[in-house]
Order: sequence, then structure tokens, then C-alpha cells
Amino acid sequence: MIPQQRWATGGSPAPRRMSPLTLTLCLLARAGVGGVLIYSGASKALAPSAEFAAALAAYRILPTGLIPTIAQVWPWLELLVGTYVFFGYFTRVFAGVSAGMFAVFLAVLGSAALRGINPGACGCFGLGMSMSPHKMLAIDTVLWTLSLLLAILNKKPTPYSADSWIESK
Repeated sequence: MIPQQRWATGGSPAPRRMSPLTLTLCLLARAGVGGVLIYSGASKALAPSAEFAAALAAYRILPTGLIPTIAQVWPWLELLVGTYVFFGYFTRVFAGVSAGMFAVFLAVLGSAALRGINPGACGCFGLGMSMSPHKMLAIDTVLWTLSLLLAILNKKPTPYSADSWIESK
């Protein structure tokens, strides 16, 4: 076994390069998670906010007074987070934020399922695409897992990311 190289200052182990598999996983996770959030946010942002508000109200989990505000803000938050993840800008931070968002989605969908509420369309992609809450639970679980993996594995800027481009300047 070869001893790890040490930095000249502090004796910390030298940083390890990511394996090609990890780099590929990070790139695919960024594209998948970011792409879904961008599409989801854009489809809701371009539609009247009342449509998304109706979908939110069907879950019977939020106070009625908050629904219009959330219906107007959430799609833009999805667009922002999705864009940052997709292009790899502050990747670890926004991968963590996206994991939090998918955790919220999972909690809302799980709560509806446990309470026997069928909201009809999940409201995830506006009215353009409709999936059952059970399918969305599965999809959101995969996206939550990918977001967590991205937040954990992406310890340094990866190729083809805004983070690596900025670091090289």
C-alpha cells in the first residue's frame, strides 16, 4: 500500500481525484435533477398561478392564505435551483436545496396517501403532464436520492460545471 501524499502545510491528505464513474454519476445527476426542476418550474411559472394553487389546495395540507403566495413563488424557486444544479453552480449547496425540495414533495405526497386523499393530478408539472401520486412518490424518491448523492459526492468542482469554469479563472 502506498502512503498518502501529504500537503506541505498541515499534513492533511492530498485531495483524491474522482473516479470516472463518480464524475459520470455527478454529471447525470446534475442533468436529471436540474432538468426536472427546470421543466417543472417552467411549466408552472408559464401557467396561471391559480392552476398550481388549485393543485396545492387539493392536498389539504397548507393554510388557505399561504396557497396563492406559494403558488407564485415555488415555480420560480424550482427554476432557480434547477438551473444552478443543471449548470453546476454552487453545486453542493443547490443539490442540498434540491434534496430538501424533494423531501418536501415526498412529505406532501406521502401525507396525502396516508390520509387517503387523491388530489387527482399531482400538480408537479402544471397541467401539461399528469401522474398519479404513487408514481410521483417513486420519481421523487429517485430524484431525492440523486440530489443527496450529488451533494455528498461533488466535493470539488467537476468538469462541465460552472464551478470548475469559475475556479479556472
